[in-house]
Amino acid sequence: MKKDILRGVILFLVINTSCHAAEQLTIGVVPQYDARQLRTIWQPIIDAVEQNSGLKITLIQKSSIPAFEQSFIKGEFDLVYLNPYHLIVANRAQGYYPILKDQAAKLEGIIVVRNEGPYKTMKDLENSTIAFPAPNALGASLLTRADLTNKFGIHFTPRYVGNHDSVYLNVALGLVSAGGGVYGTLYQQKQEVQQALTVIHTTRPSPKHPVAVHPRVNKAHVVRFENAMMDIANSTQGQALLKSIPIATLGKADLSEYLFLRDAGIDSLAKEKNIK
Repeated sequence: MKKDILRGVILFLVINTSCHAAEQLTIGVVPQYDARQLRTIWQPIIDAVEQNSGLKITLIQKSSIPAFEQSFIKGEFDLVYLNPYHLIVANRAQGYYPILKDQAAKLEGIIVVRNEGPYKTMKDLENSTIAFPAPNALGASLLTRADLTNKFGIHFTPRYVGNHDSVYLNVALGLVSAGGGVYGTLYQQKQEVQQALTVIHTTRPSPKHPVAVHPRVNKAHVVRFENAMMDIANSTQGQALLKSIPIATLGKADLSEYLFLRDAGIDSLAKEKNIK
């Protein structure tokens, strides 16, 4: 009898420990901003999700977009907020699939120049140096570089500076001729930086960054995460939190929305930097 009781206690502890471990999830976020700002944006959202779902979620930050890319290719994150082309790569490498995205707008790349500089049109950028956050940032680098090369036939030297903040600062200080970004991150900059810049080109639109999930994650936990995020999106305080990402209107995402990017003429640009 004592042995049966002991076995029961051990089984109970094993089951509870396994369930508890299964609720421990990690989330990676594309480092569009510096590490401090990114945590300031995302940690309150993660705290709210934990409170609403009972899940335990750890934010894993990477110092650069290339380091972030290698992490999701290896399947390091359970959940990940990433650009649409990264999603295609992550799906191909690990089977990540999208669950949530901003429904209100499309992702567009932009080319910015310094107001007081000599560059006023795209043609003025011939043989210039242009800053980008990283080779495989979709809106800010892949779409903008594709337009520079394929649409305008411009020869340029890319300079990869690590994140969107650095792009805008390099342009504002006159260290480069122009820079690639997206409207969402441009509007997050300090007013003096925004006022120093002018957008001279906007690329074709793409669906916005999704939150994607690794297929190893328990489906019940995925549902709890989705429900918690939607609860946050439906509250005034939560809308303010999501706006800082920025996400205006949170809704469901489907992989089919993103598949066109495999044939959009940017795959070769990414493959040059070993993203396959």
